[in-house]
Amino acid sequence: MDRRLKTFLEVARRGSLTAAAQHLNMTQSSLTKRLQLLEEDFGHKLFERGVHGATLTAPGEVLWRHAERIETELLQSREAMAAAGGAGLALLRIGAGPLFHLRYLADALLTLRRAHPETSVELVTGLYRETMPRLSERTLDIVFGADEGVPFSDELVFEPLTTVAQGVALRRDHPSLSRAPLTAGALQELDWVIYGDRPEDSALVNAFFAREGRAAPSVSLLTRSFTLGLQTVARSDCAMMVPLTLASKLTVENVVIAQTRPAIANLPAGAFLRRSSRGFAPVKLLVEAVRAGIC
Repeated sequence: MDRRLKTFLEVARRGSLTAAAQHLNMTQSSLTKRLQLLEEDFGHKLFERGVHGATLTAPGEVLWRHAERIETELLQSREAMAAAGGAGLALLRIGAGPLFHLRYLADALLTLRRAHPETSVELVTGLYRETMPRLSERTLDIVFGADEGVPFSDELVFEPLTTVAQGVALRRDHPSLSRAPLTAGALQELDWVIYGDRPEDSALVNAFFAREGRAAPSVSLLTRSFTLGLQTVARSDCAMMVPLTLASKLTVENVVIAQTRPAIANLPAGAFLRRSSRGFAPVKLLVEAVRAGIC
């Protein structure tokens, strides 16, 4: 990548010439000279510089978008060529939500290990919105989770593997379980536990009630810990949205997962990965091993 564009991107991301120069291991005067040459080349001032750092100008904002795409294309080309050339992977970095890491990944990872003992695995569990950006940033190579309809960059591709119906987790002796069927009306008065840490994370639950003409229920707990959410359900009258297919894999006692009518949500689920990394043999094998485990 052109050194001037690389320098420009570093300053834009850090908002500071000093910090960018330190990261690039160059003097600030050399960095400033590169930026001046780039500004002369494009005929526009790219940064406003002040006591609080460097801020992109309007032309600088335009260049930033294009420079990031150039950087992405270059990284993708190198990755794709490595895959096409038969290069292996020393480390495969995986992100996964609760459904995949609790139900489907263990056997698939054993299959991967037998076929590619040279490839180490790093598994990160967490919320979709945390793992997906890391895929584009190249600190993860593949993410398993549900497609919640959130737009993602065109360098990524979604490989559908299954459809996940979302049910409701309740305490085993919860009085609501005696009511059949479990409708929005039967569940509206309950307090809900939401897997996440922002009000927006209750969107699927709220949409379930809205479709039935009901107001959104109260939320008593937002938590980034799936296990803590289930533990709260086991000790209270709270409800929590959980994939139905996890019913046999719960690690918390005194909790059952029940169907609602209609389902809280039906979401396609599968693997998100970069187009450029699809050709790596360990990546292809892992996706197919998970698919086989689902089927």
